[in-house]
Amino acid sequence: ATEKREGELEKREANLKEVTEQLAEDKLKEKLLHEETGAKKVRVKEDDLEMKDVQVTRLGGRVYVKFTLHNRSKQDFPIGTVMLGRGITDPKDSDKVLGVEDLQTDTPTFESELIPAGGETKVLLAFDERQVRNTEKVVLKVVEESGLGRAIEFKNLKLFTR
Repeated sequence: ATEKREGELEKREANLKEVTEQLAEDKLKEKLLHEETGAKKVRVKEDDLEMKDVQVTRLGGRVYVKFTLHNRSKQDFPIGTVMLGRGITDPKDSDKVLGVEDLQTDTPTFESELIPAGGETKVLLAFDERQVRNTEKVVLKVVEESGLGRAIEFKNLKLFTR
């Protein structure tokens, strides 16, 4: 009976640790999403969507990328999928991106999943630091949930260059 109780206690402690770590990660993401610090000078426009105020934070083997999406169209933009990918460059021409390999990011954290016409929202993506090297170019793809189903790609972003 004692062994059984000790086993149950170990399981509870492991579960508590996991839940505590997840809560700490969620709190950190929320803090980073609303914290204002000096942003990189990344400002790209594709169709009616603009990406700006990019901040890259590295903490304990994790990378957090926060940015603002500005909807420049006259229609609301409900955000469906947000994907960050590493650009696979041509070995003969480093400026040419041949394809994109998706980075395994956590579920994005949004200030709002609906960007009203003329409005903006902040987005935070988090992932393991081992997935990128400092010189790599990345691609951000934002897909509209409904409406026109627009899929907008921001290519050749230099987010991780020092």
